[in-house]
Amino acid sequence: MQEFLWRVITIKKLFYLILFFTLILSACNSSSVSIDQTFDIPEKVQNVINTDHQLQLIKEA
Repeated sequence: MQEFLWRVITIKKLFYLILFFTLILSACNSSSVSIDQTFDIPEKVQNVINTDHQLQLIKEA
């Protein structure tokens, strides 16, 4: 009886491990976020940007 329970527990662990890695690999393959979305700069930010500088810290007044 103990050997049977040990096998069931081992099969459950294996199932969860496979499920975990499947979710991780599917998340890595997801393309829901892309670099194209970073090019959409809000108009409020564009009005504050000084094009003479490369890097800027923008704070609300």
